[in-house]
Amino acid sequence: MRSARPHLAVILVGAILGLAGCGGSERPSMSGVLTILASPSLTDAMTGMAHAFTTTYPGVRIQTAFEPDPRIPDRAAQSPAPDLIAAEAPATLTAAGASAEPVHFAQGQLVLAVPTGNPALLRGLADLSRPEVRVAACETEAPCGALAVEVLAAAEVALPESALLEPDVRSVLSHITDGTADAALVYRSDAVAAGATVMTIEFPQSSVALADFVATVPASAPNPGVAQAFLDYLASPPVRDALVRDGFRPPN
Repeated sequence: MRSARPHLAVILVGAILGLAGCGGSERPSMSGVLTILASPSLTDAMTGMAHAFTTTYPGVRIQTAFEPDPRIPDRAAQSPAPDLIAAEAPATLTAAGASAEPVHFAQGQLVLAVPTGNPALLRGLADLSRPEVRVAACETEAPCGALAVEVLAAAEVALPESALLEPDVRSVLSHITDGTADAALVYRSDAVAAGATVMTIEFPQSSVALADFVATVPASAPNPGVAQAFLDYLASPPVRDALVRDGFRPPN
């Protein structure tokens, strides 16, 4: 996957400066280590935001860890404890022991990702039932897999028994980029992040179920003040708009 886009980084720096300027002429003092635990689908977004945040606040050092949602609760219980957790579903934060009301900052909509040129000539979900089509999708224990089950049911299509199942969307998408699958059910934002090697096929049933990207500062956060500032930044309108341009949907 390629790194965060330059235009996104510029927008994100501007978003921090705008927030820092609210309520006073001086930016608050920010320092220390900020540990972020997030879903793999947020890799590019969090990497870009971390770069922008530390550019604005050089006293802050951000450590990021990306884990599939089913593994986030176990990782959250390990050291270093996360200051901020961002996931694909509110249930993940609950399972991780977070009790605060989460911030809903984006939604994710499923698409079919195929290699550029669409060599298998796929047109929609119905083509996944063709016996020669190699399909990749998320395991049903993951939010992305549960959503895939819902949209496939709405289309009256079943995944083939030979489907390649992975714990997160980025692992699913890797089957397209390495040539081991002809189609993958992934979020639009992940397909966009893959760049020119991947093209997307939209399907109407995707509106049946959307991922609800949420974030929170857990009560055990070692650096809660900086974490709250980052969370406010994540929920700001400029960041929301930048995420939408990169394939996410706005929060509901």
